[in-house]
Amino acid sequence: MRTASPDKSKSPKKNGEFSPIVPKVLDPTDISHSKTIDTLLNQAPKVVYSEKLNEIVVAGYMNRDENYQLKVYDGKTLAQKGEKEAHKHRIIRMVLLPDELIATLSVDKTIKIWRLVGLALVHEIQLKYDPCDICIHSNLKAAIIVGKSPNISCYNISSGSFIAEIQGGSTEGYNACAYLPSKNTLMASCINKHTIHVIDCNTSVVLSTLEGGKDLTQVIGIQLIESVCQVVSASDNGICVWDLYDAANPKKLLEFAPPINKITHFTVLPDEDAVLLTYNSPRIDIYRLSTGILLKSLPTKLQKCYDIAYAQAIDRIFVVDSQEGALGVLTKHAKSKKAQCHGCSIF
Repeated sequence: MRTASPDKSKSPKKNGEFSPIVPKVLDPTDISHSKTIDTLLNQAPKVVYSEKLNEIVVAGYMNRDENYQLKVYDGKTLAQKGEKEAHKHRIIRMVLLPDELIATLSVDKTIKIWRLVGLALVHEIQLKYDPCDICIHSNLKAAIIVGKSPNISCYNISSGSFIAEIQGGSTEGYNACAYLPSKNTLMASCINKHTIHVIDCNTSVVLSTLEGGKDLTQVIGIQLIESVCQVVSASDNGICVWDLYDAANPKKLLEFAPPINKITHFTVLPDEDAVLLTYNSPRIDIYRLSTGILLKSLPTKLQKCYDIAYAQAIDRIFVVDSQEGALGVLTKHAKSKKAQCHGCSIF
């Protein structure tokens, strides 16, 4: 799970109203593949970007050492700053935490919390079930963990100590989650279906259920647009957008299916009204978030684009290759003022 964080000054919209045209709409013709870095990390690699430290973190399998590693790169120079063995078994999620920390979830039922500076291991949490995703309860600075269990666990990020566990409404468990601070609610997607439970964190009661279309497969990720209380969920064959202004009475705003199935990852650019999709192929598709219209299929120099992250502060998109162990850097090139006009700035 990643949280999309647009301009906090924007006020929430009424229930059922989609966010308006934003002042800075993404123009996909401005984006090009500018650099490729050999990370040597493959097998479902992960990538995240820390805006505060201006660093890129990549996780994946190192064939030479037969383990899963973390590598950190400078966001400006793209030079490698550090590396660390993280797990012996596959990393299924990597998530940024507050205080320049990062969490890695492994199929060996462990969660490790690292300090980005120096890649020092801070805490290691051993679970009794297979973890699938982690999100942050920002009010408590706590990690909320979901997995192949009806139980949802909560741990203190600073101490690594157990806080609480609640019983969710899915007997098979949950595979993705996101926390909405303004409503103090947890969105948790049920395993094997496109169903999301909206859970009140005060009472542990399921307030409502978000149901995707009957043809949509299991949710692969959830992202939030916090300022307008919207939730974006993706399966490998479709995208849904929901309004959660009234958490007990959510409304589906949009559902669209790309012509090619098997979405592997997605990232939402809320300030630019766009969503980026990867398919384990050489291209990235850019869709208008408010309409579901395809804007462009962006070619890259990678073989199998997998996980993707957007660095808004430096106008770069980072995508990892699941086959060749590479990090692709795509750059947004600003147009000169002479080249722009009001009539064409939004295509």
